Amino acid sequence: MSNWDILWSSYDVFLNGFYNTLKLFGLSAVLAFILGSGIVFLLEGSRPRLKIPLRIFIDAMRMLPFLILAYLLYYGLPSAGIRMSAWTAGIIALVIYHGAYFAEILRGCRATFAQGQVEAAIAQGFLNPRCLCALSCPS
Repeated sequence: MSNWDILWSSYDVFLNGFYNTLKLFGLSAVLAFILGSGIVFLLEGSRPRLKIPLRIFIDAMRMLPFLILAYLLYYGLPSAGIRMSAWTAGIIALVIYHGAYFAEILRGCRATFAQGQVEAAIAQGFLNPRCLCALSCPS
């Protein structure tokens, strides 16, 4: 039996793994973008008490290797009495980790806007989320 025969005999297993990978990627990417957007709106808001904990969260997630976060969620939380499936732990780890990166990317995007553009959008009646979309979509 050649190596290719082994691959073709396990074709359904590979397709199932590919489907699960796409599902995990799609769900975690959407949720991480939502988390990152929420963090940026809270950072840009008028609540100074939230800025320091959010910056600490972003910096901690950027410094922490992903594998350690995944191990902490999957193996560390059950010792604290919180049990979850491997799928749930993977989604949570990916969302938390990439949400911090999305927040930093969106914060950098927001920082590139000229203050005059932001003030003009607010003067036109755009709210903060719509202002970000209206300014970032054309550029």
